Amino acid sequence: MARAYSDDLRKKLLKAHVAGEGTLRELAARFDVSVAWAWKISSAYRKSGSMERKPQVRYGRLGRIDPGQVKRLLDAQPDLTLEALKGSLAKVGVAVSPTQL
Repeated sequence: MARAYSDDLRKKLLKAHVAGEGTLRELAARFDVSVAWAWKISSAYRKSGSMERKPQVRYGRLGRIDPGQVKRLLDAQPDLTLEALKGSLAKVGVAVSPTQL
């Protein structure tokens, strides 16, 4: 998956557009981004008034397993099997299947 453009690039393009330095098509070529992306951020700016990206929202259930907790258990006893690790987590109230581990 492609990484998002930086907020700095986003602000530069939007500030140039607001200052009338060119059309979105011209600015997209100047900043080496797609015209569709320039239209998209321009539309978002008009709607929200903010040049920053909206924070990404994670949908779905949050994981029940704390990676730090699993690391501590494995540091204490490196030869734990998945079943034994599952049992150790169950003792602290985290019910998971071996597949989730």
